[in-house]
Amino acid sequence: MSTEYEHLESLYKDKTTDELLFTHGRGTLTDFAYSILEKELISRGVKIPERPPEPTLAETPTPAWFIAIALYIVLFLVNFLWVVIIKQVLGSAVIIGWLRTLVSWGSGWLIFYAITKQTNPFKKPQEITKRPKWFLALYFGLVAGAVFLTPLHGVGDDLVEHFAVKTGLLILYMVPGFIGFFIYKTSINIKSKK
Repeated sequence: MSTEYEHLESLYKDKTTDELLFTHGRGTLTDFAYSILEKELISRGVKIPERPPEPTLAETPTPAWFIAIALYIVLFLVNFLWVVIIKQVLGSAVIIGWLRTLVSWGSGWLIFYAITKQTNPFKKPQEITKRPKWFLALYFGLVAGAVFLTPLHGVGDDLVEHFAVKTGLLILYMVPGFIGFFIYKTSINIKSKK
């Protein structure tokens, strides 16, 4: 017998039947591990449930945070280029300021929408477990809009410097949001266990 086989066999023998059924239902095991787990279930006289189907690439969802970070980078570039182009074309400080505000807060809303798939950021989700994600998405969108809107004096039109400084500001401003998110999520988890 292989060492891996013996290891899995002793691991599954030490688990409760409920833990084995939970592990079986997750769909994350290899065929080799499934065969050992199912052998243990049979030895306990438990009917073997059907194996969950393997997820295909099309069924695997893209994490919302990956989408939000990618969207932040794209929107930063669009925002930066938009301001540079508007400065060259219009030259009016009032119009530039107004359009920059519109694009910045619109970018924040797009980040919020990418995370929550919710169009109205001021409507709290009915399901209480979705509220921490809603809070963090709202906070992230507001911070991103504010960071996009922040003027950087002395940097000029250097894209790399703008990106570095504004991303640093975003990270700095997101710290209270993450703290609030974890406190909110923990309090909801505690309330739901009662």
